[in-house]
Amino acid sequence: MEIKTKYLGTVAYESENVIRFEDGLPGFEDEKEYIIILSNDEALPFHYLQSLSAEGTSFMITNPFIFVNPYDFELPEEVVSMLNIQKPSEISIYSIVTIPEDLEQTTINLTAPIIVNNTNNKAKQVILHNYPVFKHYIFKTDGKDDDAC
Repeated sequence: MEIKTKYLGTVAYESENVIRFEDGLPGFEDEKEYIIILSNDEALPFHYLQSLSAEGTSFMITNPFIFVNPYDFELPEEVVSMLNIQKPSEISIYSIVTIPEDLEQTTINLTAPIIVNNTNNKAKQVILHNYPVFKHYIFKTDGKDDDAC
């Protein structure tokens, strides 16, 4: 199968790689099916979460554990149940990347991780209301700290 994207042109994908957000993403509730377009460069750990219903809806994502140590949170039981997670090794966790004009101000969102169950392709963006840091600066400059909620 193929999808035309706004930023990457036409991309081929397999139906078994489609992930489904039952509730959509906040602000994009009507868009339920996405694919993850992996970076071809292992040195660049940034990927795209591409909607299958809207070619212009794409989010840059990354594994937050690459940039934040420690990054630890507990999934709410309703999320574990909704995604049918049996063990932690079944899931992938991503954070949305925000890239402003000044690239040194690039951040990842730590309070709203995207959880993907790799065994059934169910996914959900989880809002961690009690997580103390909202965004993490990937390129720390001038002693800038992360922004609190």
